[in-house]
Amino acid sequence: MVNHWSLLAIVLSFTVNTVSVASATEDSKTQKSASHSAAKTESKSVDHEQKIAAAKKKLEEAKQAAETSQSNASSLQKVADSAASQLAAEVTKYESETKRIADAKKSQRDKATADAMRAEEAGKIARTKRLEEEAQLSESRKKADEARRAAVAKATADAKAAAEAKMLADGKQAEAAKKLADTAKADLEKRVAAAKEKSADAKRAASLAKRAAEAAKRAVDGATEDLARRMADPKRVTAQPAAAKKSEKPATPKP
Repeated sequence: MVNHWSLLAIVLSFTVNTVSVASATEDSKTQKSASHSAAKTESKSVDHEQKIAAAKKKLEEAKQAAETSQSNASSLQKVADSAASQLAAEVTKYESETKRIADAKKSQRDKATADAMRAEEAGKIARTKRLEEEAQLSESRKKADEARRAAVAKATADAKAAAEAKMLADGKQAEAAKKLADTAKADLEKRVAAAKEKSADAKRAASLAKRAAEAAKRAVDGATEDLARRMADPKRVTAQPAAAKKSEKPATPKP
């Protein structure tokens, strides 16, 4: 738009100057022609007054034309001035609008730059926070791994200690059980030996009792026979009372 109005202003100025030059040239030619005609008319004859009048008329017309041309030139100048003023107003308006647009664009650029800087700062903060969280998470995982390893080591140590204690306890229990078994075996052997000895004693006592019973039976049988014989022979009964009493005492068997 600036170039168009500038070109228009140049064209209008050129047109005004051209019209002014043409008007001046026309006036000069008209004046020269009128002067020449008047000179010729005066030099030749007075009859030429009509021609002089015509020349004067033409001069008047030329003057009027020049005035008209000047008026037109003035009008054109006014038009040019108005156009130039309008052009200046348009240029001013354009410059103002251009400045407003430039200011708006600059404001937008500044806002975009500020937004970008804020976004970048927020991104930095977010990245820093994420790195801190990752570091904390890594530290937490490290501590958790250390705690887990410590727990596993403690559990392993506890299990090993428990196994050793169990083995020791089992060994002690086995040793104690062996001692008890040995003691029980020795006691059983003693009891078996005592039972065997008692059994032998019982067998001997039974044999002695059997012998005593047999001896007692023989004594009873002897006494019964002796009593029968004495009952059959009264004299023998009277004559041998001591023998009868003696025969009533059973003989003690020898072992």
